Amino acid sequence: MIFDGHKSKGVAQYFKDNFLKNVLSSIHPDLSRKNWIVALARALVAGFVKIDKDFLY
Repeated sequence: MIFDGHKSKGVAQYFKDNFLKNVLSSIHPDLSRKNWIVALARALVAGFVKIDKDFLY
């Protein structure tokens, strides 16, 4: 799914309001800088997956 507003403005707004929160909630707060950077890639994927599932359901 593309969150650029082609489906509706609601999709783009939902993404804007929730994506960063979803990404950051996927990263453990006590990680070292090195481990945080490694975890970021997985957290970005998790953020997209969660947004997709939440919005579709």
